[in-house]
Amino acid sequence: MSRLRFLVTNSSGGSNPSSSGAVKVISGFVFLLLVVFSCNAQKKYMEHNQVTYKIIFGDGFNNDTIKLSINGMIVFQKYNLLSDKSDGVTNSWVNISKEKEHFFISTSQNKNLKQIGLIFDEIKLNFSYKGKTTDFQVNKKNGMYIVVSDDRKGNLTFIQSKDRPVFD
Repeated sequence: MSRLRFLVTNSSGGSNPSSSGAVKVISGFVFLLLVVFSCNAQKKYMEHNQVTYKIIFGDGFNNDTIKLSINGMIVFQKYNLLSDKSDGVTNSWVNISKEKEHFFISTSQNKNLKQIGLIFDEIKLNFSYKGKTTDFQVNKKNGMYIVVSDDRKGNLTFIQSKDRPVFD
């Protein structure tokens, strides 16, 4: 900063009245550059580290046990689901993220990323629930949100959407 002050001092050694204005302009410019670089870095991070699919367990679960596998890899072995009485949603979720060329999974049970071998266009979810096995083929064109619910007859229903689901 002393060099900057040297550049804005006048020949008599006193400060130039416009020096504080120049410092503000330069400080503003530096701040703007930092914001631009930060936004660019965030965009690059999001391109390489993004949640590709979010599986949400919704309505109809009453302390029911479920098993979930993704392309044959067990995610939940025996996991209890309980839908909230007010909005009908459980506190359980599964995120499938893509980082560069690899897929990772995190869950409400274990938020640490675990690498899984997936091919983007071939993701199959397999559920064991109330003695029945149900498969769901993920279609990337249908969106990133997958809501799994119980139809109150013991069957699982699936809704896949591009829009974030809203529960009342």
